[in-house]
Amino acid sequence: MLKENDELAKNIAERLTTGYADHSWCITIEETQQLGLTAQELEGNALDIAWKMHILNQKLEKAKMENQREKLKEELKDLPSDLIDRLPSKFENKPKTLDE
Repeated sequence: MLKENDELAKNIAERLTTGYADHSWCITIEETQQLGLTAQELEGNALDIAWKMHILNQKLEKAKMENQREKLKEELKDLPSDLIDRLPSKFENKPKTLDE
């Protein structure tokens, strides 16, 4: 699609890698077209599969976070207990703010 237009490819890559808050940011069909990409909205079975993949990915990320929390607790087990008791609140699943 972009083999003949290196400058457009670079602009699109720059926008996709630095123009959004995070990797999971939703990009609309209209926005992809404004970028110069060809996009098609998913429907039916393809949409169902994509949605299931998204849900599974969320579960995987949650499991990874919980595993990291447990590993950290294990590594810090020799610290005073009052410090460890405060750890879970720092690792709760909550939306990140712009200043984090």
